[in-house]
Amino acid sequence: MIEAIKTRLETLINQQITESDVELVDLVVSGRPNNPQIQVFVDQPSGVTVQVCTELSRDLRDVIDRDIHELNNYRLEVSSPGLDRPLKTSKDFTRQMGRLVQIFYSEGDSEKNVTGRIESVSDQKVNISDGDEKLSVAIESIQKAKIKLKW
Repeated sequence: MIEAIKTRLETLINQQITESDVELVDLVVSGRPNNPQIQVFVDQPSGVTVQVCTELSRDLRDVIDRDIHELNNYRLEVSSPGLDRPLKTSKDFTRQMGRLVQIFYSEGDSEKNVTGRIESVSDQKVNISDGDEKLSVAIESIQKAKIKLKW
């Protein structure tokens, strides 16, 4: 039941944000079917503000209450995915162009990791530079990738 609700929610959220520059990054539905927690993670090129989250939360509550009648007692959280979120798609990597990232990936039978700056991204590959070395990593081989924060 939760997977079916998640699929319906994803469709409703994408319809709701279609006319804006807000992008759905992740949707997590957890908890019990009679008391689910819905976490919506969004991003936009200019950054996500509290106002954007508040307005989207209000709009989504209206849509959920109107269109998904079996969700009576739910908790809804709308937020930015944060800097420490994992990078998964070519859009995620494109959004972080020029940033320092650490990528864990598989190559044949071995597991590898590399840290470098994202130089370019295509649908299939992330090109990073670690000083003098340049490396191209297939997105499908990436097991985990995250932004390296400087402290």
